[in-house]
Amino acid sequence: MLIDQIYQNFPELSDLRMRRITVEKYRRKVNCELSYPDAPDMDKSVQRRVIDFVKQNLPQGYTGYVSFVNDAFSVASFQTYFSDLLREKYPVFSDIGKDKLDVTIVGRTITLVINVGSSVKKSMDSIDFLTEVQADFAKFTCYNIDVRLNEVRSTVSEQSIKEQEKLVHLALKRELLKPSRYFNISDVQTYIGKKISAQPMYISDLKSDTGLCVVCGTIRDKKVNPAKNNPGTQVCKFVLEDETGHSVNCVLFERLQITDVGAIMDTLGKGEAEAKTLSETRAASNDAKMKKLTLLANGTTVAVRGKAGYSGFSNRLELIVYDVSKCRIRPLAALRSSEIAVPSEYSVVFPQSYSKFRQLNLDDAESQAQHTLTDDKIYTILYANSTGDSVVDDKLLAICAVKIVNGNVTEKLFTYINPERTVDDKLLEDCKIVQSKLIFYPTLTEIIADLYKFLHGSTVIGPAAETVLAMLNYYAQPLGYVFDNEVVSQHYYMTNLLTSANVKINPNNIGSIAKKCKVPFDSASFCGEIALTVAQCICVLTDKLRQK
Repeated sequence: MLIDQIYQNFPELSDLRMRRITVEKYRRKVNCELSYPDAPDMDKSVQRRVIDFVKQNLPQGYTGYVSFVNDAFSVASFQTYFSDLLREKYPVFSDIGKDKLDVTIVGRTITLVINVGSSVKKSMDSIDFLTEVQADFAKFTCYNIDVRLNEVRSTVSEQSIKEQEKLVHLALKRELLKPSRYFNISDVQTYIGKKISAQPMYISDLKSDTGLCVVCGTIRDKKVNPAKNNPGTQVCKFVLEDETGHSVNCVLFERLQITDVGAIMDTLGKGEAEAKTLSETRAASNDAKMKKLTLLANGTTVAVRGKAGYSGFSNRLELIVYDVSKCRIRPLAALRSSEIAVPSEYSVVFPQSYSKFRQLNLDDAESQAQHTLTDDKIYTILYANSTGDSVVDDKLLAICAVKIVNGNVTEKLFTYINPERTVDDKLLEDCKIVQSKLIFYPTLTEIIADLYKFLHGSTVIGPAAETVLAMLNYYAQPLGYVFDNEVVSQHYYMTNLLTSANVKINPNNIGSIAKKCKVPFDSASFCGEIALTVAQCICVLTDKLRQK
């Protein structure tokens, strides 16, 4: 990187930072903003040398504009800078206002205490926020910055209100919390750049332009060629593929140092002997870089740190690589129990209560005789309409959960879900809704807390219950929730009920079962109707079983 080259050639300027660098391709112009303590008093000749060096190291045909700013902060300016950083790079935490920041500045040391609630703190810990933001500070300023998180306790109701305000704010900005699953890696070895010790995320979570991120996978289709406009720069292109089957194009630019003795003498003003020594040192360094590039072979497992963005040539998401480390991928850790208490009240989706659905036998739908299921468990019938069954790629369009307590259908929770993408008309027809109306419903992230409250403590029954819970967990874990419900196969459960009640019907034919049980049946494709039908049939069949 350009700033690294500046450090190599100006070792006395260790406090210099590259604040911003922007490239205007159509004007072939590069703007660089550098910061330095007491910049106005900086030796003008040193400034001129740095400016000349930057311009010399720009791509051929580009014009460079370099400016210096003073690296100095007051309490107010640092609070503003940190708030802007959260808004730009960590939007999910952008509601942390200046009133939650305690800043103390002593000399060139800044102590920052961030006062947050327990759920926000756990979210920050899960993404290693302190390490990431510390790295951001180190790139932006030479201040020594100590960052700490202070957990502030608040009542459940206050926390719930704040959580919903945050979700509404993010929904309006279309920057909803993006779920991230992480690989565990071991035996990490530095190859290009710095050693990567973070937990890399799945490639499937790279859905749009993003700042610094780490992904892990296996290299394929690797190619190394000199840059067309700058033979001194090697361009290493490869495809990185992870265990989910997703891939991303990666580009690594490795700049080789000038080894020509004459060029070194002319540009650095060295004598011939000193230039030869420097040339030999640079040649050895270049050989080491090329050897490392060669050893990054197809089939090698690596962790990659870089910035994702859309390529102007292919219009596909591409990862500009800064660092590459060889590593081993370890299995994902098992799901942990939820670290957040069950919400005390519903906030977005509210259940519908039912009068008791009871039936003494298959011929009397109005009987009010009391009965219970064969055990004391609480059951929830769970159905959903989705675009598919891929946990990381597909979206839920509607979800319905019907609760059975002591043999009674007691509650039903149903909602449509905004998938944040266009959906096939056939799927919308199955859901009995149109795209123009679907977008006004909450996203899955916004209703996770309500779904968790409704499903908590119950045994889940459904033909695709495990897949639906996996989709819910994909979005729930970054919020601190884990749907760890016991799951019972609907086929197995219905088979046992039908056999015990001496009813000979295919357990998968819900229409025939509903007809036998005298339960209304409208649609086998819409979760909002089929879930209630299945729950009522279970109650009827259980009644029959209890009478034997």
